Amino acid sequence: MDLDLNLQAYLVQHPSATFCVRVTGDSMQNAGIFSGDVMVVDRALEPKNNTIVLAVLDGEFTVKRIQKGQSAFFKA
Repeated sequence: MDLDLNLQAYLVQHPSATFCVRVTGDSMQNAGIFSGDVMVVDRALEPKNNTIVLAVLDGEFTVKRIQKGQSAFFKA
């Protein structure tokens, strides 16, 4: 069987705002995100409460779960 699979059609809603990053570190293992995983990031999407985001903190990229309405904005 010859089958073409276009991952972009499944994973990318906004091509000009979407990129991939490779994860390093283990702070999000409880969310099923492991060091070496590749994340698809869409900058056009508005972060919602309890979603996982790629953020810049102190000049470095980090992956965290967003928790709006708390004194700390991110949860490890």
